[in-house]
Amino acid sequence: MSRKSFKDILQELGFDVKREFAILWKEFYGAIEDQFPRAIYMCTSSRIRQDHSLAYLCQDNFAIFPTSIRKTYRNLFDYDSACNITFASLSSWKLPIPDFDTYLLLCEYIATMLKGLRSTNVLPASDISLLVSPSIQQVYDSLSGCGYTMIEQDCVCQAVPNDIGAIEAAKSVDKALCTDIMRYGHRSLKGNIDGKRAVLNSVCHHLEAKRDVLTSLSPRIASALFNIANQLDVRHNNMAPESPKYKPFAGSLTEGQLEHWYDNLYQLCIASILALECDGALEEYKVNQEEMNKGRGN
Repeated sequence: MSRKSFKDILQELGFDVKREFAILWKEFYGAIEDQFPRAIYMCTSSRIRQDHSLAYLCQDNFAIFPTSIRKTYRNLFDYDSACNITFASLSSWKLPIPDFDTYLLLCEYIATMLKGLRSTNVLPASDISLLVSPSIQQVYDSLSGCGYTMIEQDCVCQAVPNDIGAIEAAKSVDKALCTDIMRYGHRSLKGNIDGKRAVLNSVCHHLEAKRDVLTSLSPRIASALFNIANQLDVRHNNMAPESPKYKPFAGSLTEGQLEHWYDNLYQLCIASILALECDGALEEYKVNQEEMNKGRGN
């Protein structure tokens, strides 16, 4: 029997949701001296004690977190209760076997809390780099292991599937639309017709201004995209019989069928944004095509 290399062992280890949940939970709720045994002695802030946890530091400073996170709450216990967050009540000796959605929620919660703590500036930059930033990176690395990435808007984090096409498309639009594009894949929008419609409406509005260019680049995609958007209750009320824009086909769709069409439209939107990114390269090719083709052969 051949020897297993360490690389083979790591590949077999794979992604274990229970293990990842435990690692992240202990790093956030465990005593700093246990989770950061060397860094704790390098911290300079008097706010940090060995028996404190990162969760404690968040609670201690929650009243000055950005309102985008805490809303009107000034106490983390009340906030957790209102949000039905129960991670703090778990015991390190008997952590549950979480489902995948619970693991993702923990990732979002920890990343949001730590970014909120970082934004308060109550800890010196050196302590942030020793304790907070590595913990945020740990969440990101954990998500990467299961094919997810984190997006952020006003310090609030959301874990979304690591869709390369969507990520590349999001890079070429403004920040608000970037968040919408990435948010479409978030689990909270699965089955959420109104939420998906709102995202698609924003993206289609962005593409409308570039419709002529898109049509010249890819007429089939442009035709399908705007027809679906205009006929399937994205940009107009196509489902209510009393609406002047009513379409019998749209009105006959179940929610599941409509969501399927919305997901198709989303893919067309991503393809369109990526196609528009090629416009500059195509224009340069057009200018140089004749010169490029001079000479022997093809």
